[in-house]
Amino acid sequence: MPSAQLSILAPAFFSATAGLLPVRFSDFTTGRGIATVIYVTHDGGTTWQPTASVPAALAASHFLDMQQGWVTDGTALFRTGDGGQQWTRLASSTHFKNVAQLDFVSRTTGWAISEQGLLKTVDGGQRWSAIPLTNS
Repeated sequence: MPSAQLSILAPAFFSATAGLLPVRFSDFTTGRGIATVIYVTHDGGTTWQPTASVPAALAASHFLDMQQGWVTDGTALFRTGDGGQQWTRLASSTHFKNVAQLDFVSRTTGWAISEQGLLKTVDGGQRWSAIPLTNS
């Protein structure tokens, strides 16, 4: 990507040798996000190989393992089941907006934090519902 600025997030390791490194590419001139690439290592970080580019400026990502993962730009949500070789954009959800954090506990159940509060999915990110927070 010519004239791109990189934002590198913390890597996630699933063993002593296998890990993922999310990288956000932004336009060098405007600073606006262009795409996200997840880099993969199988040798403890000595070398890193790029996966397929996701057409979304990374706001948050979460991987359950080296194969199952999700990436969002805060509004669009993408899922991979093959370690980032292919990405599927999931249907838009009215609640899934301005998401800053993702956390999946299984292939189906996940949580997100947005400006609207806490969100939950039970179908892998297809639909999200707002979880009301109460003071006790």
